[in-house]
Amino acid sequence: MKKDLGSAAILIILVLGLVSVLIGISLTKTGYGASLMGRNTAASSDAFYAANSGVEDAFYKVKNVVGYGVSSPETYELTIGEGTAKVTVSGTESKRTIKSVGKSGRYVRRIEAEIQDTTLRPGFEYAIHSGVGGVELRNTTVVTGRDDSDGNVFSNSYIKGAKSDHNPDGTCKNAASAVEGFVWAVTDIDKIAPNDSGVCVTKDAHAENFKYCYINGIPYGPNTPSADCTSGQPWQNEPVPDPVPLPDMGVDDIKDHLIRDGDYWSGDCIADASGGPQDCTEGTGIIGNLIIDGDLIKPSNENINVSGPIWVKRGINFESNGIVGLTPDITEVSQIVVADEPIIIDSNVTFGSNGTAFLFFIATYVPGSGEICDDPSISLSSNTESVLFYANQGCIAVTANSSFHGAILGEKILVDNNSQVEYDPALAEALFGITKEGGWQTLSFKEL
Repeated sequence: MKKDLGSAAILIILVLGLVSVLIGISLTKTGYGASLMGRNTAASSDAFYAANSGVEDAFYKVKNVVGYGVSSPETYELTIGEGTAKVTVSGTESKRTIKSVGKSGRYVRRIEAEIQDTTLRPGFEYAIHSGVGGVELRNTTVVTGRDDSDGNVFSNSYIKGAKSDHNPDGTCKNAASAVEGFVWAVTDIDKIAPNDSGVCVTKDAHAENFKYCYINGIPYGPNTPSADCTSGQPWQNEPVPDPVPLPDMGVDDIKDHLIRDGDYWSGDCIADASGGPQDCTEGTGIIGNLIIDGDLIKPSNENINVSGPIWVKRGINFESNGIVGLTPDITEVSQIVVADEPIIIDSNVTFGSNGTAFLFFIATYVPGSGEICDDPSISLSSNTESVLFYANQGCIAVTANSSFHGAILGEKILVDNNSQVEYDPALAEALFGITKEGGWQTLSFKEL
């Protein structure tokens, strides 16, 4: 009898356990279904609308209030219809995170957006700006400015020249290594070779040491100039110039943008508008918002127009003559072209500009061991309109007998014999886009 009672008790326990499990499953399903149904209720929709409105309001604030949410997070509340939103903005100068919590009744919806300022404002104030590799100006070279502006030079190390020859009125002779403007050298103003005489500067100069030079204006620095560096005005004691780093032009952000939203071309591109199998313009002569998994080649006498940012995974070779310009719709935001290997620009290539928009070419190529200008990241010959070139880790070489218009930036700059660099002052105010349009763009938008 006791055995039967024990068996019955076990059976009852098993049945009760099974019933409990079934009830639990039922409640779980009911709760999940209720949750889904809740998302479709008016109150839940109001909460989502409030959260979304909070994101839009914060986006407007970021675009119109400089530095909003940068030094410390900004948090505020909004009332939107039947709901409310609590919004927090935080981040850096170029990227912000917006978190918005919308509430309506007992419902809560959360949204997070990542936004980025895709407009760069580097303010190119120098005809030449070098890193620690320095600047070398060989025989019969001149750095000048367009429209009576100065051709200023800044070096985070030295500025060296071949000849400091000058006229009695303080202007530089034709054979000189001349800077028609102001110069800043964090270390020395000096000569290139033992028999050289240095640099001729028509205005003031700032450096740690004035070794071989002529300064028509005032030499400023902590050390008195040597006997081999004369000046039109007396030396004045001041500290060594502060370094000015080469700008961050958002190369990684450009690549990320093109990976996410750009088109892709496999292999080399011969941009000849032929419509052939290697013509990445597909017969249009227009190229932009594109990744090229090879070289970009513009044959001689061909014209192309850039319609957006470009990432070339190998090198760029623009052969002589022809035009490289911008499509007519680009008039405000300058477009950036990035190459992972060297850029070679042959003679008489015209670089077009529209309004305040220019072209900007960046080579990220890193030379091997040895003198970096023996393996330049960018080689430039004559051009006829303003353009910018930047070798952020290498050398830019302006080849002999060239006339360059625009501005050049690089770890080292070499201007070869009988060449000129002419700065365009319009570049100081130019805007540059990580995307074609520039401005604040949404990187991600998700409900939490």
